[in-house]
Amino acid sequence: MQDILTGLDRKYHRSLTICPDAVDALQRYTWPGNVRELRNVVEYSAFLCEDDTITAAALPDSVRRALADEQKETLAERVYAFEQAEIRTMLYRYGNTLEGKRKATAALGIFLASLYNKLK
Repeated sequence: MQDILTGLDRKYHRSLTICPDAVDALQRYTWPGNVRELRNVVEYSAFLCEDDTITAAALPDSVRRALADEQKETLAERVYAFEQAEIRTMLYRYGNTLEGKRKATAALGIFLASLYNKLK
C-alpha cells in the first residue's frame, strides 16, 4: 500500500494519506484483480477525495460493501481495529524510528509505553 501511495504522491505531486475506515475497507475486500485492482482503486479514490486524505466515501461501492458486510464485529473488535489503523497511519507518517514513534504518540495523545503495549 505504501508503494502505491508513494508512486501517486510522485506522479501527482500530492501527499496522500488514507483514513482508518478506508484502510479497513481496503483490507476487507477480497481483491480478485490483485495489486493492479488495488492500485486502480486507490488512484480512482485519490481523484475523488476533496483533500489529500482518501476516505471510505471516495472508495468504489464494491469495496465499501465489503466493509458493510463485516460490520458484525463487536464494539471492542472495532475499537481495536481502529486503534491499530490509527497507529499504523501515524507510524507511516512519522516513521518507525524512536523519534517517529515519539511524534506519533504526541499526535495520538498517548504515552510511548502505551504505544508499545498496543503494538504487541
